[in-house]
Amino acid sequence: MGYQRRFDITHDADPKTLAQMVTWLESRHNGPWKAEYLTGEAESPMTWYEFEEEMLELSRLFPEVLLTIEITGEEEPGALDQVRMWVRNGKEITHHPKLVWPDSPDVETVLPAKKAEK
Repeated sequence: MGYQRRFDITHDADPKTLAQMVTWLESRHNGPWKAEYLTGEAESPMTWYEFEEEMLELSRLFPEVLLTIEITGEEEPGALDQVRMWVRNGKEITHHPKLVWPDSPDVETVLPAKKAEK
């Protein structure tokens, strides 16, 4: 079955260019299931190991289109199993989320020590 991920893809392609992009992806996979992520019709996660390479190739074919992609893996929520990518003209920028702890509270005020009785 493989590792399942959800791909949320937005783009700035005009309808004609989008149709050409969808046709290209459908021809690569003998069907619409992966192209549905470009049109917003995909409803469930899937295994797509060639995703990054295919998005880069697609962006070389349609260099004027900016793809903004959020990928969520199948790990437990909160496991930071997410990636955000921007792809255009055969290049990409990839960001992974960072876990940032808030500043420490005033522990002495919030959790005062109990005074020892003598």
